[in-house]
Amino acid sequence: MLYKISICGNVDIAQCGPSSAVCMHDLKASSYHSVGDSSSKTATRSLLEFSTKESCKQSPNHKIQSSITFLCGKTLGTPEFVTATGCVHYFEWRTSAACKKDTFKANKEVPCYAFDGELKKHDLNPLIKISGGYLVDDSDPDTSLFINVCRDIDSLRDSSPQLHGCPPGTAACLVRGGQAFDVGQPKEGLKLMSKDRLVLSYVKEGAGELDFCDGHSPAVTITFVCPSERREVSGLSLEDFPAAHVSVGCLGERI
Repeated sequence: MLYKISICGNVDIAQCGPSSAVCMHDLKASSYHSVGDSSSKTATRSLLEFSTKESCKQSPNHKIQSSITFLCGKTLGTPEFVTATGCVHYFEWRTSAACKKDTFKANKEVPCYAFDGELKKHDLNPLIKISGGYLVDDSDPDTSLFINVCRDIDSLRDSSPQLHGCPPGTAACLVRGGQAFDVGQPKEGLKLMSKDRLVLSYVKEGAGELDFCDGHSPAVTITFVCPSERREVSGLSLEDFPAAHVSVGCLGERI
């Protein structure tokens, strides 16, 4: 089974109808079925329920529905299927948006997962740093590039003095001559370029030109090359990728 969920609107899948918020795709039967309508939504702080007008086969007095429980997490996270009865489809979503405090809230964050052609999810959420960033290896001794994955660098909670000058919202911070420059902010989510390549692109936003970009806006591209062997995602780190290429350049120039 494959589910597509829209918590604020409709999934826009014709086979599930115009008002479906939770669309179930049975891959074996090649069929679609709405298991939650946006017009029949109830919500609390930690629970979102979508009902339908269709009765359950096992219990005709009950309607088919979907239930999404939100739990506090450190990142935006992703919805996860839990189980399904004849009437209710259950999901859990660990996300910073569900936390009562703003401890894990980012200035800027984008979805950090992508599905391939076989509908398998590639999830890089475990790579996201809640504070600080990754130092990118560079041959230039006078320049240091720090990046985060899918999220801006929280420099205030990091002990590194180099990061304290990084502008809010930046996910790629270039430290040069004692100054920190914003060279890229998260704008679009993780993209799957091929079966084993994932790409993140950051672009600087707002006014202000950098003297080393000759009037162009800086941009950063991070390419993740997936390992040939399966590894446990709970222990995922940048070292698990045979190559994580980082290219920094200026829009209008060849990166």
